[in-house]
Amino acid sequence: MCPYRKKQWQQPPLKSRAGQAFFWWRRERIYLGPWDGVSTPPVAVMQRYLRECQRCQEELLAEQLGAPPPPAEDELASVAEAVLLYLEHLQKDPDGYSRADGTLSQHFAKTVRALNPLVALYGDEPAAGFDAVRLERVRKAMLDGSWQPGSAQGDSKRPPAPPVWGRAYVNAQVAKTVRCFRWLESRGIVPAGKTEHLRTLSPLRRGRTSAPESKRPARLVDDADLAAILPAASPTLAAMLQLARMTAMRPGEICRVRSADVERSGEVWLLRLEKHKTDASGRPRVIPLGLQSQQVLMPFLADRPPDAWCFSPRDAARWSLGRRAKREPDRRQQRARQRWLDRFRDHYTQDTFGQALANLIRRVNRGRKAKVPHFSPNDLRHTRLTEIERELGIEAAQAAAGHDQLQTTRYYVHQRQLRAVEAARSEPRIKTPAPDGERGDSCPPEEQGE
Repeated sequence: MCPYRKKQWQQPPLKSRAGQAFFWWRRERIYLGPWDGVSTPPVAVMQRYLRECQRCQEELLAEQLGAPPPPAEDELASVAEAVLLYLEHLQKDPDGYSRADGTLSQHFAKTVRALNPLVALYGDEPAAGFDAVRLERVRKAMLDGSWQPGSAQGDSKRPPAPPVWGRAYVNAQVAKTVRCFRWLESRGIVPAGKTEHLRTLSPLRRGRTSAPESKRPARLVDDADLAAILPAASPTLAAMLQLARMTAMRPGEICRVRSADVERSGEVWLLRLEKHKTDASGRPRVIPLGLQSQQVLMPFLADRPPDAWCFSPRDAARWSLGRRAKREPDRRQQRARQRWLDRFRDHYTQDTFGQALANLIRRVNRGRKAKVPHFSPNDLRHTRLTEIERELGIEAAQAAAGHDQLQTTRYYVHQRQLRAVEAARSEPRIKTPAPDGERGDSCPPEEQGE
């Protein structure tokens, strides 16, 4: 009987995700380099693809024949191969970006996005020869978008993208690149001292570069502005905004609330999130819910399975359809609406939550003289934490925010701004002196000759 009839070799298809080409091999992604998935794959990607397929085929044949797999090469010749090894480390290392259930956190996709310009510009060059001068060129390409496919070749179908990466975002991307080389240095892939050499590149300073600012500073939200947009919001979005204002929850935590996570035994409910921002550190996230929060959350807990998400954009879209419908739809329209509803996810994400709020404010401001200023869900968290710090103290605000460090909570509260406003209101009243020859109230009586 043929020993490898059960597992015949089939070349895996080439795919693309987050601007990276990869293929599946034994439930793992083998990354090959930058590729948008639409245009023709670059030559370097195809070469790595064929080389990796050959390696996988040899590994499968060696297992079927009972021979050990061929040893991996100790040295990596190019930057692209070094980056691929680093991404595989992040996937497999328990201290990396892999969760306990085997899924990858959002930081892995952010790391891939940060390393795309590096691979696009210097993917074929030796990793040991990468220096601070080349890192500065990578940073410049991040600002003007010249690293993206089609911009260097002058493709008319894909013009260069505008510089949408801001100053702070570019600094964070460069820091992720340096972190990659720090790991490569620890494995002996690049020479010792490479990380310190790359750190000699100074970050972009505020006001000293033409790069735009990445994001605006957080601001406190007036309750009148929130009350002005709630009537136009769907019940799902309105409940999420009210919870953010009352509980100071993170936007991502509000999106992941389920009925099974809420303990309704006592006077104050306890929300125990299964997945949250700090779950990798082993710290539980327990959020108390008062009476007002319970009333807001109660309609989304009734008649819902325990493992179902409370806040779904599909419910908001269904509410919007019912609001705009003037008559009962026929079967064809019902099927079209159902296909449209199936496009939405089962629960909101942090990005879709912010987009829904921005669209709501934009819709409310149409034809309105007194415009509602734009704010984000995280601004509601800042506002609530500032109130808690003013009424109960900084430690209560730290507990409500779920922070480990008190310095992090001080960034969220805006007491310095409020106290500066109070100091301006309590300015001393200084009387202006009277002109020469006239009596003025600013002079004491003994100096006026009285």
